[in-house]
Amino acid sequence: MNAYSCRCETEKPGMLLMHRPGNEIKISFFNPEFWGYESARCRPEEMLESCRSEHDYAVQRLREECDVVLVGDLLEARKPELEKYVEEMAREVYDKAGDDAIRRAVCEIGKGRYNATDILVQGLEIIPWFYGKEYRKKEKIYSLLARFRDAFVPMNQLYFTQDSVITAPNGLVKPKMAMKRRNREADLMEILLGSGAYCYSFKSACEGGDFTMNDGIALVGIGMVGGDTCMSEIFGDEFMEATGVRDVVAFYEPDIMGAAPYPSGNLMHLDTIMQPAAHGVLLANIAMLKKCTAVEYKTGKQTNAYEWAEKNFEIIPAEEYLGMNGIPLGGRFASSADAKQTNYNLQRAGIEVLELPAANLKKGGGNWHCMSAYLMPAAEAELA
Repeated sequence: MNAYSCRCETEKPGMLLMHRPGNEIKISFFNPEFWGYESARCRPEEMLESCRSEHDYAVQRLREECDVVLVGDLLEARKPELEKYVEEMAREVYDKAGDDAIRRAVCEIGKGRYNATDILVQGLEIIPWFYGKEYRKKEKIYSLLARFRDAFVPMNQLYFTQDSVITAPNGLVKPKMAMKRRNREADLMEILLGSGAYCYSFKSACEGGDFTMNDGIALVGIGMVGGDTCMSEIFGDEFMEATGVRDVVAFYEPDIMGAAPYPSGNLMHLDTIMQPAAHGVLLANIAMLKKCTAVEYKTGKQTNAYEWAEKNFEIIPAEEYLGMNGIPLGGRFASSADAKQTNYNLQRAGIEVLELPAANLKKGGGNWHCMSAYLMPAAEAELA
């Protein structure tokens, strides 16, 4: 039996995967729109310190609920394997890049001055002379590295671990990211968690933020990049059999602001519209949910997503930006501390709230659900 499994995210988690943000996020401040980050009125070092403080506190509190595995620890555990991986990647880029700046940087990486695990996450930004380069010149180099599946490009959104690995009943599912450079994150997760733990790999664009398990049913958001191709894939026999889901409900998400605000061409992930908070309870941005369409695999029925939710859940309104994007803890719900009205609504419904500060971390466009990947329920973690 696969060690990693999820039939329902509202079951108390036994293991969550998270990543403590590091120097890789600093690049976000030089071109926030391109790197998928909000502009900040402070120095990158100050923002990083604030993000780390919020994340450290959250991990401490969540470890009172379940096991929390950090990507950094997994990186260190596989260091010998990753050193070979970085060496092979550097050799390919050096031989084929044809750009002097890239070759100089890759040559320096190859001298063994830097930790391979840091190189994978921080990319060329780990090199002092490259970090100090004018951003315009760095941007040109990073565009050239797209030819090499974005090798040595900083993984500035790695701390959104939910996006880069999906857990289904039969094991892990490898997503296909909407932003092509983020596929390096999914590749890294496969190395860290072991390819043998994976039961399926998406062929069309679908990220972890668009995939939630609820009582054996996969709730899947369909964005503009995946579109009908993703719809056909998740309704196919191969996907159903490999992942072990018993049914699928697809949600066509609203594109309310056009392609520009979100690099995938869609403003939303499903977990930024709705999220099961407890058994039979859905936390949702109701206005946005009413703009979605739900399509059921087994019945073929197509309805307004809000009407579908009314029939299947008690709906609790999420009032604040990303207010629904929290972590179900088996009757409790980890939520951002600034989502005051949403947290009040949850408490009125009888759900205890664990408040975690996230004001700075949310500037990357996600909240606590985005920053944690559910790997297995508590019952299985006790047997592992």
